[in-house]
Amino acid sequence: ADPRKAVDGILADLLRFAASPPGTEEGTAALFNHGMLALNIGEVDAAERSLRKAASLATDPRLAAEITMQINQLALRPGKVPPDFKAATLAGEKVSPRDFRGRVLLLDFWATWCGPCIAELPNVQQVYRENHEAGFDIVSVSLDRDKAALTDFLKENAMPWNHVFDAEGPRESSLAAQYGVDSIPRMLLIGRDGTLIGMNLRGPALAQAVASALARPAEGGNQSVKDA
Repeated sequence: ADPRKAVDGILADLLRFAASPPGTEEGTAALFNHGMLALNIGEVDAAERSLRKAASLATDPRLAAEITMQINQLALRPGKVPPDFKAATLAGEKVSPRDFRGRVLLLDFWATWCGPCIAELPNVQQVYRENHEAGFDIVSVSLDRDKAALTDFLKENAMPWNHVFDAEGPRESSLAAQYGVDSIPRMLLIGRDGTLIGMNLRGPALAQAVASALARPAEGGNQSVKDA
């Protein structure tokens, strides 16, 4: 039997179930399952249509939160605009990816207890030193549970950029949940136009990607108002 034909049959069955009648909790779950299955086989557009329709119908808070997270994850691919947010920094300011339009932004999910994050830190520091004046910024989102551990670490390490502590509210409304972060470090490089360039770029690959992004002209010449 053709596996893809079988999968297409399942997808069709899920859509039929969701439509008869539409708007039921079971039908919304079927739409969600259709979206996830379509995503797993690379049918991204079909997945997004089903997930967005499911989001408009969902009444169960847990299902609605899961659908929203999956929709946000769909934006985490090159050429798409990642989910926007506005969060308080440790310095007491509000920061949003939109503040950095016209510049190149690294959104870095990490924690002081994360060995690979600490191992990558010298490279991130070097890339920042070499490129900040040319238009490169970083927003680090800490997944530490202990705020003191974060602030103590920052006192001992030169990280002169924006820092967000992401553990003060409910887990389901955290930035990590919005971005579907299930492991760290998770680094997203965002271009001058606000679209995602790449994910999890480390070592020389990060420096190369930043240099390439900075070489592209900024539209409108906007500068960040959130420079550290």
